[in-house]
Amino acid sequence: MSVITVKRIVYILVLMIVVSAGAKFLINSRNIEQYSFPYKEINLGDSFARVIEILGDPISQEKHEVDHILEELAGKSINVDKLTYKEVSFLVVFEENQSPYIILINIRDPNFRLPKNIGIGTRKSKVLKVFGNPTNSQSDKLFYMNYEDRNGIEFTLINDTVSQIQMSLLND
Repeated sequence: MSVITVKRIVYILVLMIVVSAGAKFLINSRNIEQYSFPYKEINLGDSFARVIEILGDPISQEKHEVDHILEELAGKSINVDKLTYKEVSFLVVFEENQSPYIILINIRDPNFRLPKNIGIGTRKSKVLKVFGNPTNSQSDKLFYMNYEDRNGIEFTLINDTVSQIQMSLLND
Protein backbone atom coordinates (compact mmCIF):
# COMPACT_ATOMS: atom_id res chain seq x y z
CA MET A 1 0.00 0.00 0.00
CA SER A 2 1.38 3.37 -0.97
CA VAL A 3 1.77 6.33 1.41
CA ILE A 4 -0.90 8.25 -0.56
CA THR A 5 -3.41 5.38 -0.14
CA VAL A 6 -2.76 5.21 3.62
CA LYS A 7 -3.21 8.99 3.91
CA ARG A 8 -6.49 8.74 1.98
CA ILE A 9 -7.74 5.97 4.29
CA VAL A 10 -6.78 7.98 7.39
CA TYR A 11 -8.44 11.10 5.89
CA ILE A 12 -11.62 9.14 5.12
CA LEU A 13 -11.68 7.66 8.65
CA VAL A 14 -11.23 11.10 10.24
CA LEU A 15 -13.95 12.51 7.96
CA MET A 16 -16.30 9.64 8.94
CA ILE A 17 -15.69 10.32 12.66
CA VAL A 18 -16.35 14.06 12.20
CA VAL A 19 -19.50 13.42 10.15
CA SER A 20 -20.67 10.82 12.68
CA ALA A 21 -20.16 13.24 15.59
CA GLY A 22 -21.95 15.96 13.63
CA ALA A 23 -24.89 13.65 12.91
CA LYS A 24 -25.13 12.75 16.59
CA PHE A 25 -25.14 16.47 17.46
CA LEU A 26 -27.90 17.12 14.90
CA ILE A 27 -30.03 14.29 16.31
CA ASN A 28 -29.61 15.61 19.86
CA SER A 29 -30.25 19.19 18.76
CA ARG A 30 -33.36 18.19 16.85
CA ASN A 31 -34.83 16.54 19.95
CA ILE A 32 -33.86 19.43 22.21
CA GLU A 33 -35.48 22.02 19.92
CA GLN A 34 -38.95 20.86 20.93
CA TYR A 35 -40.24 19.55 24.23
CA SER A 36 -43.88 19.28 23.31
CA PHE A 37 -44.93 15.89 21.97
CA PRO A 38 -48.57 14.88 21.47
CA TYR A 39 -50.28 12.46 23.84
CA LYS A 40 -52.90 10.57 21.80
CA GLU A 41 -53.08 13.56 19.42
CA ILE A 42 -53.46 16.05 22.30
CA ASN A 43 -50.85 18.82 22.40
CA LEU A 44 -49.93 21.61 24.78
CA GLY A 45 -52.12 24.60 23.93
CA ASP A 46 -54.98 22.42 22.67
CA SER A 47 -58.47 23.10 23.91
CA PHE A 48 -60.28 21.58 26.88
CA ALA A 49 -62.91 20.35 24.40
CA ARG A 50 -60.27 18.40 22.43
CA VAL A 51 -59.23 16.47 25.55
CA ILE A 52 -62.85 15.50 26.24
CA GLU A 53 -63.42 14.66 22.56
CA ILE A 54 -60.44 12.26 22.44
CA LEU A 55 -60.34 10.80 25.98
CA GLY A 56 -63.93 11.26 27.18
CA ASP A 57 -64.87 12.46 30.64
CA PRO A 58 -62.04 12.46 33.20
CA ILE A 59 -62.05 10.36 36.37
CA SER A 60 -61.94 13.67 38.21
CA GLN A 61 -61.90 17.39 37.49
CA GLU A 62 -60.90 19.68 40.33
CA LYS A 63 -59.71 23.23 40.82
CA HIS A 64 -55.95 23.47 40.89
CA GLU A 65 -54.41 26.07 43.19
CA VAL A 66 -52.60 28.74 41.20
CA ASP A 67 -49.42 30.34 42.44
CA HIS A 68 -50.13 34.03 43.11
CA ILE A 69 -46.83 34.95 41.44
CA LEU A 70 -48.19 33.53 38.16
CA GLU A 71 -51.32 35.63 38.50
CA GLU A 72 -49.21 38.73 39.12
CA LEU A 73 -47.12 37.97 36.04
CA ALA A 74 -50.25 37.45 33.96
CA GLY A 75 -51.81 40.62 35.37
CA LYS A 76 -55.12 38.87 36.05
CA SER A 77 -56.60 36.05 38.05
CA ILE A 78 -56.18 32.63 36.50
CA ASN A 79 -58.46 29.65 36.98
CA VAL A 80 -56.88 26.25 36.44
CA ASP A 81 -58.52 22.84 36.56
CA LYS A 82 -56.76 19.51 36.83
CA LEU A 83 -58.28 16.76 34.68
CA THR A 84 -57.24 13.30 35.86
CA TYR A 85 -57.40 10.14 33.76
CA LYS A 86 -55.99 6.70 34.60
CA GLU A 87 -52.56 7.25 33.01
CA VAL A 88 -52.44 10.98 32.29
CA SER A 89 -53.54 14.29 33.77
CA PHE A 90 -53.85 17.77 32.32
CA LEU A 91 -53.85 21.29 33.71
CA VAL A 92 -56.30 23.47 31.81
CA VAL A 93 -56.40 27.28 32.04
CA PHE A 94 -59.72 29.11 31.98
CA GLU A 95 -59.37 32.80 31.05
CA GLU A 96 -61.95 35.45 30.23
CA ASN A 97 -62.78 35.78 26.53
CA GLN A 98 -60.64 32.76 25.61
CA SER A 99 -61.28 29.05 25.11
CA PRO A 100 -59.82 26.89 27.92
CA TYR A 101 -56.44 25.44 26.89
CA ILE A 102 -53.87 22.89 28.11
CA ILE A 103 -50.74 24.19 29.85
CA LEU A 104 -49.44 20.90 31.26
CA ILE A 105 -49.60 17.19 30.41
CA ASN A 106 -48.43 14.73 33.09
CA ILE A 107 -47.98 11.23 31.65
CA ARG A 108 -47.76 7.94 33.54
CA ASP A 109 -48.83 5.78 30.58
CA PRO A 110 -46.26 2.97 30.05
CA ASN A 111 -47.21 2.81 26.35
CA PHE A 112 -46.43 6.48 25.63
CA ARG A 113 -43.18 6.97 23.71
CA LEU A 114 -41.15 10.03 22.80
CA PRO A 115 -38.68 9.95 19.90
CA LYS A 116 -35.89 7.39 20.27
CA ASN A 117 -38.26 5.18 22.33
CA ILE A 118 -37.97 7.30 25.50
CA GLY A 119 -40.86 6.60 27.88
CA ILE A 120 -41.89 5.27 31.27
CA GLY A 121 -39.28 2.70 32.29
CA THR A 122 -36.42 4.29 30.32
CA ARG A 123 -33.11 4.55 32.16
CA LYS A 124 -31.75 8.00 33.06
CA SER A 125 -28.58 7.32 31.03
CA LYS A 126 -30.63 6.90 27.82
CA VAL A 127 -32.58 10.14 28.47
CA LEU A 128 -29.26 11.96 28.90
CA LYS A 129 -27.86 10.34 25.74
CA VAL A 130 -30.89 11.37 23.65
CA PHE A 131 -31.72 14.79 25.17
CA GLY A 132 -28.23 15.81 26.28
CA ASN A 133 -27.48 17.79 29.42
CA PRO A 134 -30.61 19.03 31.19
CA THR A 135 -31.35 22.72 31.67
CA ASN A 136 -31.71 21.90 35.37
CA SER A 137 -31.80 18.74 37.46
CA GLN A 138 -32.38 17.31 40.90
CA SER A 139 -31.55 13.84 42.14
CA ASP A 140 -34.95 12.56 40.99
CA LYS A 141 -35.77 14.95 38.10
CA LEU A 142 -34.34 16.10 34.77
CA PHE A 143 -35.65 19.40 33.35
CA TYR A 144 -35.28 20.51 29.74
CA MET A 145 -36.58 23.95 28.71
CA ASN A 146 -36.86 25.66 25.35
CA TYR A 147 -37.40 29.34 26.09
CA GLU A 148 -37.84 30.29 22.43
CA ASP A 149 -40.76 27.89 21.89
CA ARG A 150 -41.95 28.41 25.51
CA ASN A 151 -42.18 24.75 26.44
CA GLY A 152 -40.41 22.28 28.66
CA ILE A 153 -40.27 18.65 29.60
CA GLU A 154 -39.52 17.09 32.97
CA PHE A 155 -38.61 13.47 33.64
CA THR A 156 -39.34 12.18 37.15
CA LEU A 157 -37.05 9.33 38.14
CA ILE A 158 -37.32 6.49 40.63
CA ASN A 159 -34.10 4.47 40.96
CA ASP A 160 -32.70 6.23 37.85
CA THR A 161 -35.69 5.08 35.77
CA VAL A 162 -38.36 7.37 34.25
CA SER A 163 -41.61 7.06 36.23
CA GLN A 164 -43.44 10.07 34.81
CA ILE A 165 -43.08 12.59 31.96
CA GLN A 166 -44.44 16.10 32.30
CA MET A 167 -44.64 18.56 29.41
CA SER A 168 -45.61 22.17 30.04
CA LEU A 169 -45.92 25.60 28.49
CA LEU A 170 -43.60 28.19 29.99
CA ASN A 171 -44.75 31.66 31.01
CA ASP A 172 -44.08 34.68 28.81
